[in-house]
Amino acid sequence: MEKSFPVILCELRKEKGLSQKEAAAKLGISQALLSHYEKGIRECGQNFLVKVADFYGVTCDYLLGRAPGRISKDDYSYFFEIEQTDELPMRKTLFKAIGAVVSELSANGSRSGLEFTEFISSQLYKLVLLEAQAGNLPPNWAGKNFIGGEVRLSRLYLALIDYAASDYIKSSESKNRIESKPMPEALKTIVQATEKHVLSSAIEKLPPIPLEMLK
Repeated sequence: MEKSFPVILCELRKEKGLSQKEAAAKLGISQALLSHYEKGIRECGQNFLVKVADFYGVTCDYLLGRAPGRISKDDYSYFFEIEQTDELPMRKTLFKAIGAVVSELSANGSRSGLEFTEFISSQLYKLVLLEAQAGNLPPNWAGKNFIGGEVRLSRLYLALIDYAASDYIKSSESKNRIESKPMPEALKTIVQATEKHVLSSAIEKLPPIPLEMLK
């Protein structure tokens, strides 16, 4: 059975952990009006529908119960706009970089890009585990195997996640090696930012280098 707009509107607010008062303030309406929308007493206009879609990161079709997925395939084009600059590693840039890599993998005859998706999923799961342990994410987001953040988050467990992720990447090796070609700007931004962070982190953590080694 398809969900109605009032039900979906209420579910999205609760998922975000917002009270009606907080959500109404962020959406620029009164709490009473939002309550009426969530109860189906009143119908909202098109402008408010678009505002809600942007705020919760879903499509208008999803809000209206016309699409099961929160983001349609066409909506991904938003992240791949050519005119968008990629000088900073923003969220849109990251989406574009991932899209470029998956597209390249899909173009390779021996791979579908699925392995890379599984790799990203594994690393995302690791991030969720660590952030749940730190208290920055709800503990239940870490799955049923997350027990108090102790045993399951041992170094061995995290290492196993890394191993599983790398196994996806190594699962199929191309017979036809891809030749060098220009790197997509979005990917270049992500790579350069990451390399800079890794280098600076390494320098901070490494012990001082003896002066005689620098001569």
